[in-house]
Amino acid sequence: MTVSKPAKVSPMKLRGRAGILVQTPYDEFFVGQIKAMVPRHERWFNEHRKGWWISAEWAPAIEHLVREAFGAVVVADQDGREITHEAGEKIEQVRLL
Repeated sequence: MTVSKPAKVSPMKLRGRAGILVQTPYDEFFVGQIKAMVPRHERWFNEHRKGWWISAEWAPAIEHLVREAFGAVVVADQDGREITHEAGEKIEQVRLL
């Protein structure tokens, strides 16, 4: 049985442009939806980080799409704090020590 990492969305700038990095398990339909929704100049696949950079303008729609496609998503803020979103609930992940 293969355990895949959860979907993750975190802030990322690309050439000074604000956006998000979307890292998910591979799903052909999901990739097709990103390509259909987001214009080419507003998205870029980052091979090194294995995720899609999406411009900030499209972030809310893509975060919603990630939740719909993968159920739960880990969202990181500018400070690296992570919040897990599951079925509309936010579960903050705090450091133990």
